Amino acid sequence: NTPLTMLNTGEYYEFELENEGIITASGRLQGMQYSEGGDCDGSGADPSMIALLSAKDMMQGQINFSTYETPRISVHYVNIVTKTKFTNTVQLDGTNIFTNFQSFTSNNNYSYAQLSINAGIHTITSDSGFQAYIYGYGTPSLNAESYAYTLAFKSKMEYETDYPKIACKE
Repeated sequence: NTPLTMLNTGEYYEFELENEGIITASGRLQGMQYSEGGDCDGSGADPSMIALLSAKDMMQGQINFSTYETPRISVHYVNIVTKTKFTNTVQLDGTNIFTNFQSFTSNNNYSYAQLSINAGIHTITSDSGFQAYIYGYGTPSLNAESYAYTLAFKSKMEYETDYPKIACKE
């Protein structure tokens, strides 16, 4: 745990985590998680990057997703984050996975599950809210491919319904 006192607009802070962690801030921020790839992180794969979500962005309901399927990727994972009190509501492919969750060391109000999954189509369901991240990689003998993406989040985007008219020159 390395607390920072302040970052100004446009500044960043880079650090390595050996275990799970939670980033907190008094203002808006964008957290990113990098897999350095190759021999740097032991995966033997290409580098990858995931945009991390705010705890406020928990999705409710169901999401279907597919792993990235190629012969060059041999392992696939999904990480699921939810409030600890709701771990018993999360299902993966119709199976309750509450026994796979463990609470964050720095904030036991939230828990995570890191699950190895087979290649193919999967479903996560929870009426109480969750976030999910999916990633996978191959081995150096498979030319070190990888993928990673944010899978589930709630968005409060508001869309304009009254667009300005564009004047055309005659």
